[in-house]
Amino acid sequence: MTIYRLANFIVLVCMSLAAAAMAVEPADEEVKAGFMLTAGEAQLRWSEDTSEDYLAQIQALYQLGDPSLALVRHINNLLEFYAYGDERVIAASRLGAPSRHRIHLSDRGEIITLTTGSQSAGQDRLRVFGVNPYLRYQCMETTASCWVIHPVTAEPWLQIVENPEAGRELTRALAELIKQMQDS
Repeated sequence: MTIYRLANFIVLVCMSLAAAAMAVEPADEEVKAGFMLTAGEAQLRWSEDTSEDYLAQIQALYQLGDPSLALVRHINNLLEFYAYGDERVIAASRLGAPSRHRIHLSDRGEIITLTTGSQSAGQDRLRVFGVNPYLRYQCMETTASCWVIHPVTAEPWLQIVENPEAGRELTRALAELIKQMQDS
């Protein structure tokens, strides 16, 4: 399973770099469609894209025509790759019980979160209509984790390893998914 996770991450990075390379034009420094271009070098900045650009990049990355399905796949890949509690992590003394999350969508406008772990397991349903789509996350050094905060209850919702960039990308993808579902 670890090789599969690593392969998914490598594919994600390679496709992102390929998309970034296609956007590079000769210039000293400029910003175009979410890419910071500096003298022949491209750096992907997901969080600065407009919603349309972001969705187009995610759809191209996963080669899916439906933006909601592409976002679900992206979110699940992030949740899998940055899953909390991997025993092989060096800072294991700060890690609590492992937890794993996956999401899927219901026909009734809900994001269903499946959580597994040694201390908690269950399912949470988030009805997206009327919910503020702009989520926040919080990283804590003491537990070596980041939490996405639930948009309704304001309680910790989805836990990943401590990685602020991953937390930022995960909240961005979830926010775009909520907006997509609210618009449909």
